Amino acid sequence: MDQIVNLPKTESTSDIETALGLDHLGLKKKRHRGWLYGLLVLVVIAASLAGYQWYAASPARIDYTTAPAAVADLTVEVSATGTLQPLTQVDISSELSGVVRSVAVNENQQVKKGDVLAALDTAKLEVQIERAEASAKAAAANVETATVTLTENERGLVRAAALTRRGMATDQSLEAATATRDRSKAALDSAKASLAIANADLKAQQTDFAKSTIYAPIDGIVLT
Repeated sequence: MDQIVNLPKTESTSDIETALGLDHLGLKKKRHRGWLYGLLVLVVIAASLAGYQWYAASPARIDYTTAPAAVADLTVEVSATGTLQPLTQVDISSELSGVVRSVAVNENQQVKKGDVLAALDTAKLEVQIERAEASAKAAAANVETATVTLTENERGLVRAAALTRRGMATDQSLEAATATRDRSKAALDSAKASLAIANADLKAQQTDFAKSTIYAPIDGIVLT
């Protein structure tokens, strides 16, 4: 015959801790552990803030650029308000009369000595130079012709003198040859003088042509 037996009720661990009063101790341990974690977090935050403040308060790093020592010119700049008066003022003008063909500079522009400032129209000057060159060439040709003529007449005078000594020519022939030689010599001198005049005229025309371009006489600034 089967028997039914009622087994004693098994109590849980929590019930046992409650009965023994140990549940209060566990709660204290948990609370104590939570305070420790919180305190540790506060310490970490405080340390971070202190480190940031120290870094922010520290002076910024300054980089220096170094170079070898050397002797150089010192430039001093002065700023002021007023009217500048030039130490040297040169009025620019042309020795020639004519039409201005071009102006190469502007007002207040800085220029160097020898820079082109302006130029005159040179059409007439170019024609005059061509004429002077032609005259000089013609004068040079006349000199050559007169030289050849004088040489021939000198030879004729020598022949006439020889014939006269031999009695084969009269004294009048010798005198005529001498006069011819003298005239050719005078013609050569005249041709040389004409050549010198032509060359001088050509040089004058070339000088005027050079003056048609106006250059800066000094370093400076164009005022007007």
